Amino acid sequence: MRRSEGWEPSVKLRRSTTRKVSNQLSIDESIRLSGDVFENVLQTNDVVKALADIEPYCLFGQLARLFKLLYWTYADTHAGIGPVNAEICGQLMDTELGKYPKIDVAIDSYHRLLGDPHVTPRRFIYFELTWCYALQSDWPRCIDYAEKFRTNSFYTPAIATYMEAVFRYTEWTITEEPVAKDKATELFKLVPTLRIRHLGKTITPEKVAVVRAQDYIKNGELLVLPDVAILYELNYLSLIRGDTVLLNKFMERITECELKYQCDIDSSDYLDNYLIAIFYKGVVFRLMSDFKKATECQQIIIDNESRIGGQFSLPAQAVLEMGLIEYEIKNTKKAIDLLNKCINEYTGYLNENYVHIKAFTALRGLGVCNTKQADDELLLDEYKKQWLKDINIDQKSYDKVVEIEDTN
Repeated sequence: MRRSEGWEPSVKLRRSTTRKVSNQLSIDESIRLSGDVFENVLQTNDVVKALADIEPYCLFGQLARLFKLLYWTYADTHAGIGPVNAEICGQLMDTELGKYPKIDVAIDSYHRLLGDPHVTPRRFIYFELTWCYALQSDWPRCIDYAEKFRTNSFYTPAIATYMEAVFRYTEWTITEEPVAKDKATELFKLVPTLRIRHLGKTITPEKVAVVRAQDYIKNGELLVLPDVAILYELNYLSLIRGDTVLLNKFMERITECELKYQCDIDSSDYLDNYLIAIFYKGVVFRLMSDFKKATECQQIIIDNESRIGGQFSLPAQAVLEMGLIEYEIKNTKKAIDLLNKCINEYTGYLNENYVHIKAFTALRGLGVCNTKQADDELLLDEYKKQWLKDINIDQKSYDKVVEIEDTN
């Protein structure tokens, strides 16, 4: 597309001006300046190219850009006339993600934000840095920021405490230093006392944190790959898809666990610990796009479902992973069957909400609803028919009135 006349000189002028003052701008001024550029850009034809060319403006221009994406995807959809800019959003996101493909860039950006005295509160940055370092398997730095997040967190103390406990426990499995284990145990014991109920309910991440902290104590201070579990459930592992260096760090530890508990195949009725390792091995293979090995791993879970003694989430998660594999290799019919299976045939396990969110998302990506939604719509139709019968209104007459109303 062709840029509108006068666009380039205006943006060049703003770039020049911003380079001189960016180090002195406050957050409000930075966002206002970026907003001015947006107004100019939105008058052009090549919106995506224009937005992608704007410089970060002391990082807060990036925030303004993200705000625009949020406005287009959410406000337009729910409070406007619909997702009219969805295509532009997709193109812009592809451009943005192409510019920042590495965790190192995110870490650098967060540290720059920490160096800005205008940025508050900082606990959100501590939170993101914790995950960044966890994905790099840099456990000392991960623990450092996890502790900072925990001591500055007022809204989710159980989750924050569980996070730090998990990462300290992970460090202990690598270093075998007693101090790390003792601190992790102390935090795990604290987690159940920090539960917060919202409207009488516990949110899923907090429920998972409390139950697993209790499991740690009940099982003789043992958890299998809890760091991989939390990274997988919150979808952080997907951020390093295709990064063989980072994924192989996880694979090495997963393989160690697999070999450690392989003896359970012949010596125990239950294979929970072994199957946990096999499951996450399959997840990592999928993220490496080795779909054959990923499928083989998940099939082991399904074949040994009867030998699971407590990890009742594993079968549903394995079926979900099988569905995601078929989704990625574009085997649509099989993907739909498996995704619907993990939604409809498994229930009552700990992280059910996590599984359903991923399955629903994949089904939407395939352009279909799930069978549970279809069943609900059929049931609603039955209720409607019964209601019309009870008040002596003919179905055809009712449908005709509705059709007239819709036309008007």
